[in-house]
Amino acid sequence: MGIGTGGVRGFRVRFRKAWTARYLSHRDLVRTLGRAVRRTGRRPALTKGFHPRPRMRIRPAVSLGVPALSLALDIFLQDDPSPNALAHELDAVLPPGLSVLNAAPLADMRASPMTRVVWRFKGPLPDSAEIPPLADLGFLADGSLLLSVRPVRGMDPPGARALASALAGDTDPGRLLQDAEMVLVEFLDEEDGEVQKPS
Repeated sequence: MGIGTGGVRGFRVRFRKAWTARYLSHRDLVRTLGRAVRRTGRRPALTKGFHPRPRMRIRPAVSLGVPALSLALDIFLQDDPSPNALAHELDAVLPPGLSVLNAAPLADMRASPMTRVVWRFKGPLPDSAEIPPLADLGFLADGSLLLSVRPVRGMDPPGARALASALAGDTDPGRLLQDAEMVLVEFLDEEDGEVQKPS
């Protein structure tokens, strides 16, 4: 499992982006995690071309300022560490606000289609809010809302800004994004296997 061509091995590292790290843009996050992998002493597989970079992908991309409780870093290495060792080594060199939850070998080296993204935000929603198609809305004990969004026609589910625009209705989406304190709770794709509805 997780073995690609030329001895390259793929791993999925689940990590959290919170506190000051939520102000890292997606490009800064890619750069920061690439440097962290090099600090562990592991040998990342490199992309081809004139400017090789570590072969990795971060899913899903999250808007600036939006914290995420579970993002996925798919990293491809020329080494073969145990998933636990990789998770521990990477967690030790990450800056404040980024922390590793776990790591596992990738079953498929290709990017899997997203199957569900779960968001948590403070309510109430405006009366003119539009719930996206294929979405499940739930309520937590503290009064916040849990919105589980599945993709439509093979496209990725909407990101934070697109979701805020739909939920804002006639109000300002930027204001909703700020006031609702949106948090990405979980992201799932076919690599994660059977998808469970949030309780």
